[in-house]
Parts: sequence; structure tokens; C-alpha cells
Amino acid sequence: MAKQSRASRWEAAVQEARSAVDRMVEAAESLDLKEVATAAEAYSQAMSDLGSVQDEYRDWYEGMPESLQSGPTGEKLEEVTCVELVMEIDDDSLADAVRSAIEAVVADAVACLDDAEGVDLPLGFGKD
Repeated sequence: MAKQSRASRWEAAVQEARSAVDRMVEAAESLDLKEVATAAEAYSQAMSDLGSVQDEYRDWYEGMPESLQSGPTGEKLEEVTCVELVMEIDDDSLADAVRSAIEAVVADAVACLDDAEGVDLPLGFGKD
């Protein structure tokens, strides 16, 4: 079996990562934290694959003579090597995100309750 081209492997890794992100979003919307973690693992693997292909592109770019690095191929290679990859979403990152979201919701609820408790309620006609 012939090895896939770098471009094919790059596109496949991007699609795998995108699919994993979509799964994370769907799982988060249904509050399925186990599936969020599973999708995060799939994302991390896809990003690892993408990073490996990026390294191959970087090696190609760095191995080019300087005179070719400013040409069309060199410019494309440089663009690929400059993409900053978020390599993984670990359990701590997920926990921090969930904690932050909960804290934001709780802060809004507390503010709402503070406002509700502080309202000067009318007692009725002639009693205020």
C-alpha cells in the first residue's frame, strides 16, 4: 500500500480533529461528560497526527535552499509551519472549562437573587 501524500494526511487529520470538536460540542450540549472526554482524546490524537505532518513540512522547508524559500512553494511551506496547533485538550482543561462555565452561571444567579432580595416591595395601596 502506497503512503498517502502529506497533503492527504494533513487534510485527513484536520477533518478528524474537526469531527472530534463537533462531537465535543454535541456531547457538551447533552451534558455527556464521558463523551466529551472521549472526543477530546480523539482530538488530541488527530492533532498529534497533524503535528507530525507539520513537522514533515517544516523539515522540507528548512531543507530548501534559501533562494527557493521565498518562492511559491517555500511561502506555502512557511505558512503551514507557522500554523499554531493546540495539540491536546486534557482532562484538566476540560474540568477548568466546566468549572468556569458553572462559576459564570452561578455568579449570574447570585446577582439575580441579590437584586431580587434588595427590591423594595410594595405593600399595597395606602400601606406604602
